Amino acid sequence: MRIQIWHAAILSLVVFGFAGLTYWQQSSWKMRETDRELAAAVEVLTSQLATIPKDEFAALISPGAVADTNSSRANATWQNLSVPDTFAYRRVRNRFEMPYFVISDSTGKSLKTSTQRFERTPPGTIYPPRQSSTYVLLRRMGEWREAYAQGPAGTTILAGRFIGTDYRDLHELAWTLTAVGVLLLFVGLIGGWIVSGRAVAPINQIASVAETISASELSDRINTDSMDREFAGLADTLNHAFDRLESAFQRQSQFTSDASHELRTPLSVMSMHQQLALSKPRSEDEYRETLAVCQRATQRMTDLVESLLVLARLDANPSPRWSTVELGELATNSIEDLLPLAEPKQIAVETQFEDSVFVRGDKIQLAQVITNLLQNAITHSPVGSTIEVFVNATETRAKLRLVDNGPGIAAEHLEKIFDRFYRIEADRNRRESGGSGLGLSICRSILELHRGQISVSSQHGKGCQFEISLPRVPASPDNSAQNLNPVD
Repeated sequence: MRIQIWHAAILSLVVFGFAGLTYWQQSSWKMRETDRELAAAVEVLTSQLATIPKDEFAALISPGAVADTNSSRANATWQNLSVPDTFAYRRVRNRFEMPYFVISDSTGKSLKTSTQRFERTPPGTIYPPRQSSTYVLLRRMGEWREAYAQGPAGTTILAGRFIGTDYRDLHELAWTLTAVGVLLLFVGLIGGWIVSGRAVAPINQIASVAETISASELSDRINTDSMDREFAGLADTLNHAFDRLESAFQRQSQFTSDASHELRTPLSVMSMHQQLALSKPRSEDEYRETLAVCQRATQRMTDLVESLLVLARLDANPSPRWSTVELGELATNSIEDLLPLAEPKQIAVETQFEDSVFVRGDKIQLAQVITNLLQNAITHSPVGSTIEVFVNATETRAKLRLVDNGPGIAAEHLEKIFDRFYRIEADRNRRESGGSGLGLSICRSILELHRGQISVSSQHGKGCQFEISLPRVPASPDNSAQNLNPVD
């Protein structure tokens, strides 16, 4: 509604402003033309009188002089005073008239009038100019426009014209402009209402769909088939945002469901064994076995909660403690920490590292990535197998590649193994793997925070190959000097 009001106000201003400007321009033009014509008439009369010698002119306008014979030249000039025929004729009372003139003395008495004088005298009294001047003065007397100036021997020369017809023409023009302006305004308002309604319709549609979006209903989308290209682009952007929002809600819902399921399982195990232990008196060994089961379930819940806390901190996008880290050294430390886990299964870890492969990042978080990958490889590798770890680099990227000889991953699972709580069906037995389905998701979140990537390639039954890639930085002689400088 506000758009229509502004449109009406601006359109009214333009239409009536143009009409007013046109009326003012026409009125000014007509008045200027009339004033020029009358001033020219006064100048012509003045020039005609100037041809009469002053003494003769004074005698001519003295009482009784006009009745003298027409033998003298001055008398002939006086009798033939007129305005030129080149002046435009005007229609006055159904007939055409030229400008009239009046010559009066210093007392205001008329000495001579034109033969084209009106049937009645124009209103007002003729007064001489207040001082001697060659300027032509102008005045309006009702429907008459007059120009006058001081002539010789104290006379006043006046030329006038009827302008009532001009003003009636201007009034007709004003009414015509008003009628046309009102018509244009009406047509413009109707057209503006239609156009603005059509323009606002996509916005109303977008607002309507946005109002229906809620946590329980995220499937509605904006229909862009009938929209203009500009609004269609905006609607597509919003639809993509709604898609991401729906996907985020689905992931959150799935995450909550999976977390509840993962926590319920060890709680159920603990509750069941506690009930069995309390159902009747048991031996010391039976109580010890029950406590051991509860302890394992407690540890499993502790690991799960810690993983959830790590993911929550990563989702909050914290600022890592940046430092320059040598990737080979970081991998060596992780391997040494996990050797006690590999030795019972007689798993050998072979390494092949390039020297001086530096990256920028949080040393603890990057170590957790390598530890998670290596722990998964040890857990799923058969007894007596070998795990290979490679560290190399290009000019801009540092890479760590880990290859195991485990059961591998089927192709249909490769794109999903980094999702939270995702596990392959064959690996649903947590008693063997002990995993929570969050380790690879944590790895990906950490690497994304470090502007890195993680990828996997595998064939079912032939092991897996994980590769992480991070931005490489040049070796620094004093790494501690860069510890507080974040990555730009």
